[in-house]
Amino acid sequence: CAIAWIARMVDMFLDIHVTCAQRKQGLLMADGNSILDIFHRELFTAAINMNMFEDARAIALGALCRIFTNKCDTAFKPHYLLQFHHTIHELLVHPNSIQEKAREQVILNGATLFACDFDGCRALIPIFMPQIRLILKTPQKPRLRLAAITMLCSFISLPWHFHANTSQHQLRDSLSTIADILLIAIDTEHNEYNLQKLLWCCSVYLIISSKHISKTQPFASKLVHKIWKHIEEETKGWPCHVITTAFKALTAVIEHVVALDAMHNNPLLNWRMLIEMCKYAQIHLGAGNQFDI
Repeated sequence: CAIAWIARMVDMFLDIHVTCAQRKQGLLMADGNSILDIFHRELFTAAINMNMFEDARAIALGALCRIFTNKCDTAFKPHYLLQFHHTIHELLVHPNSIQEKAREQVILNGATLFACDFDGCRALIPIFMPQIRLILKTPQKPRLRLAAITMLCSFISLPWHFHANTSQHQLRDSLSTIADILLIAIDTEHNEYNLQKLLWCCSVYLIISSKHISKTQPFASKLVHKIWKHIEEETKGWPCHVITTAFKALTAVIEHVVALDAMHNNPLLNWRMLIEMCKYAQIHLGAGNQFDI
């Protein structure tokens, strides 16, 4: 279809690379604004109004996401950013009513969208959370799951980075939502690489969230259980490098968290767990063992 050809031309622009010598001769790459100046009308129209042509809508959404994520160094014109955010919001605001292809294209091509930190993009986080949860509840499509995990990684630090401007209610909701999604993702993950990334995400999340422990925001003990489960039981027959990643992730959590006053009475991080970890390491670091801890 015509939108597919437009998306292909967008990719041709995105694939252009200019050497230093060519720059000196005055040859420059097209930035995000220049690409949108040419194609914005067709892409935004297809992304919003192609209700009966879901394939075309998905292609247009994927192309738009690629423009913004691949040209994140562009100071996009405010009306392009506003139109893009509005388009994504209108598509994802009802997670159970959108077509799967459209959702997949946004997540696959927009995995690093929030790492770009465009003006106003953080307002979209609440509508992306349910989409990520839906994707990570299903154990198929490793590439799509990896994109969802990558996007989730960019969410982890945001609530605490802006802690001073975030209400306690919003902070507590963010804590609970991210922890729940991580638990779901680990339980349904069948890909080794994705699981290792999730384990490290858990580690970073636990370390960051531990800075704001309170009676209303307790430590996410279930995530520690989940990481420890992969070490202690070697669940699902994971190879040694996955178990090693789990061990290192948990070690990082204990190193940063166990000294906190709020953790002194936490049974998950007491001396028994430390002793068990030492015993486990001693067993698996024996001569001829493949583990690298």
